[in-house]
Amino acid sequence: MIISDNNGDVVDLDSVVKQFNNIRPTGVNANEIRAVLSKNGIENTATTNLTPNQLKALGSNNIPSIVAITAGGQGHFIVVDSYKQIDGVGYYMIRDPYNGPAGIRADFLYSKMTGNGVTLK
Repeated sequence: MIISDNNGDVVDLDSVVKQFNNIRPTGVNANEIRAVLSKNGIENTATTNLTPNQLKALGSNNIPSIVAITAGGQGHFIVVDSYKQIDGVGYYMIRDPYNGPAGIRADFLYSKMTGNGVTLK
């Protein structure tokens, strides 16, 4: 599968997946994502205490983040691209590997965040 990032750079997903050292049935963690991004020249920082306020600041400045959430009783990562407020309600534009791009309410996302994530620079 070929995917492209926000800059239009094309990435071969199979080659990226092979860079992870032993993907477990439960997936990968934020530090493993950080390492693969770094190998590919993408500056980033992994965190275990990403707060809603930090995510809002990043999203308001259109700085992408990879955020760990709970989904179906398990962990899951999504990409958060931006934050906007419409009629007093906060929304995030996200990319979800399961469901694709979507807009979701900020309060819903905050209730699902685990605190783990990777911020891109």
